[in-house]
This record gives sequence, structure tokens and C-alpha cells, in this order.
Amino acid sequence: MAHAHTSVNAASRHYLASERRYNYTTPKSFLEQISLYTRLLKTKASELCGRVARLENGLEKLRSTAVQVDKLKEKLAMQEVELQQKNDAADALIAIVGIETDKVQKEKAIGKKKKNHHWGEGSQTSPDDLSIGDSIFPV
Repeated sequence: MAHAHTSVNAASRHYLASERRYNYTTPKSFLEQISLYTRLLKTKASELCGRVARLENGLEKLRSTAVQVDKLKEKLAMQEVELQQKNDAADALIAIVGIETDKVQKEKAIGKKKKNHHWGEGSQTSPDDLSIGDSIFPV
């Protein structure tokens, strides 16, 4: 490569003498620096393209996740309404069962009073003490 530079320098001097115009030669170290710069530029450009692609993929995932979250929020809102309706129905059913239980307790108490009044307070046997055979065949 040194011969190429020296021959170009000689031709440049001849060109200057004949045409009165300058022709400069670029040193080899500068050419190597330019090639290093272009390689580095290509490497960094490919790294940046990879990062941009990764960023775009991440943004796409975030967008799709946001859409899924919105759908789940809508579904949750519908289920909350349904849950509230079922809770209200269950509360109403509990209230009805409580009222019916109170009625049954009152009727049971009235029935017990009537049973005790019918058999008498001083009776030796109560209907609970009698079995089927005892009521058919008194002793």
C-alpha cells in the first residue's frame, strides 16, 4: 500500500506542475478510521433496530393487555350486578325463612299448650309417654 501512496503523491505533483491544481492523498490511518466508523455505525444501527423492534413488541403486548383488562372490567361489572341481585334475593329468602321459623315456633308453642290442656296438667301419662300399643290396649 505504501507504493500506491508514493505513486499517487508523484502523480499529484506532476498534475500540480502541468495543470496547476492540487490533488491531495488521504493517509491510510484516516481510511482505517473511516472503515472503523462505518462498521461501528452499522453495528449500532442494527442494535437500535433490535431495540426498536423489542420496544414495538412490548408496546403491542401492553395494548393487547389493556384491551383484555377493559374486557375483564366489563365482565366484572356485569358479574357485580348479578352478584348484587343474587345477594338481594338471598337476603329476602333469609328474611322469609326467619318469618316462617317464627310462625312455626308460635304454632308449636300453641300446639303444646293445647296438648297440655287436653291431657291435663296432673295427668300421669302424656301423649309422648304412650306408645301405639298402650293406647290401643289399656292396662
